[in-house]
Amino acid sequence: MNDAMTSAARVVRRFGPTAAVLAACGLMMVSWPAVTGAMAQQTASGREAAQAGKLPPGAEDVQGKITSTGLARVQRTPDHLDVVLGVEVLGATAGQTQNEATERMDAVVRALRMMGLEGAKFQTGSADLSPRYEQRNSGDEAAKIVGYRSAITLSVRTTDLKAAARIIDTGLKAGANRVDRVAFGIREAIGAREEAIKMAAGAAKRKASVMAEALGLQIVGVEVANTDVAEFGGWGNRMSQVANESQDGPGQGDDAYVPGTVEVSSTVSVTFITRPAATKR
Repeated sequence: MNDAMTSAARVVRRFGPTAAVLAACGLMMVSWPAVTGAMAQQTASGREAAQAGKLPPGAEDVQGKITSTGLARVQRTPDHLDVVLGVEVLGATAGQTQNEATERMDAVVRALRMMGLEGAKFQTGSADLSPRYEQRNSGDEAAKIVGYRSAITLSVRTTDLKAAARIIDTGLKAGANRVDRVAFGIREAIGAREEAIKMAAGAAKRKASVMAEALGLQIVGVEVANTDVAEFGGWGNRMSQVANESQDGPGQGDDAYVPGTVEVSSTVSVTFITRPAATKR
């Protein structure tokens, strides 16, 4: 009898529960009580492992994934102001149009330099010269050039955070007819970016830990992590302002643009590798 039970147990371990069926049908020389006893012994070992807080054999090799996203925002006080002004001219010929736009922009730069702005830096942005075409309802004929358009932009940076309105008014009166951008920023933004990334990554990890605990999982590694960083500052737009606005007109005061805070945000997405966690007793 002992030999039969030993043989049955070997069959079960090697061939699985199917061996019990074969034995019952007389296709294998194994007694049914011996097979069922071996199966019961195997099941009992699994229950004992669970009761002891251990994973069933092979369960520790099963891996899964949890993806979590964290968002963090860091605010800093701005240390500079950026204003982008533009000159746009329409003319009959390319040379005439380009020359007029250049002369007007030169006048704008001279006027702004005379303001004596703190830490002022001037940089030409884009310079564009393009033809203007006659509008036609039919596409049978080539469009006729009726003139040219020239546009030049200038970026002004200063540490005087209250100078936005004065820069705009001075530039418009000197010949600019576009205000493309007004923004506050920080020169050394890398520290704020790194802080935001760390905070966002920590938030993603905490979320994943909560989910893993609720699902009976254990985090064992990271498969992939991605981050996206953006910087936002206070800005305004006065493109509708006309060039001949009076010195005492609206928007001339220093409080027309009030600097707030520059916000650096980071979004971090992490895919964590998990496995079943052992039951704590």
